[in-house]
Amino acid sequence: MVVYLLPRAGSFQYEIQAGKPWQYETLLAPYDFPIQKTADELEEERKRLKANIPRYFSVDKEVLPAVIDAFDQYVAALPANEASNALFINWRTTIEAMYAIGVVSFSETLFEEEIALVNNTRKKTIKLTDLYTDIDVKNVLENQLTEVESAILSDASIQYLLSLITSNVSYDETLTAQFRSEALAGIVSIRGLVTK
Repeated sequence: MVVYLLPRAGSFQYEIQAGKPWQYETLLAPYDFPIQKTADELEEERKRLKANIPRYFSVDKEVLPAVIDAFDQYVAALPANEASNALFINWRTTIEAMYAIGVVSFSETLFEEEIALVNNTRKKTIKLTDLYTDIDVKNVLENQLTEVESAILSDASIQYLLSLITSNVSYDETLTAQFRSEALAGIVSIRGLVTK
C-alpha cells in the first residue's frame, strides 16, 4: 500500500535529437514567448549598424562671412587698377561658389566615404570627395592668378589672401555619437515570437 501511494517517476515519452526536426505530433505553446537572439547575433547586428551609420559633418555658417569680410577689408587697402579689380571680383565669386558647396579640411578627406552633411536643420548624404578641400580652393585661386599678370599682387599679399581660406565643414563627433547611440538603442533582443 505504501508503494502504491508513493509517486511514480514520470517517463518522458519523446526522444529528442539535437539538430533534427520534431518527429511527433504538433506541440502547442501554453502561452506566448519570444525567441531570443544569441549574443553573437546581437554583436553582429551592432557591428552592421555602426558600419552603416555615416559620419556627420556640420556646416559652419559663420566662416564664409568672416572670410569674405577679411578679404574685402584687405583688398580695399590695396592699390586699385582694372586688372587687380577683375582678379579680386573673380576670386570673391570663386570663394563664394566653393563655400556654397562646402570646404573641408584636407586632413578629413583621407577616407573616401559617404557622410551626412548637416546644414542648419537639413541633412543630405554625399561623398566626402564631392566637397572641396581648403587646398583645392587655394589651388584654384592660384591658377586664376597665373592666368592674369602675376605681378598684380606681391607674394606677401597672395600668401595672406590664401591664408584666409579655412574649412566651413567639419566633423561633428557629438552628432555622430548621438545618431549611433540612438540606432544601437533600437536593437531588439528578440527575433520572433511563438504565439499561444
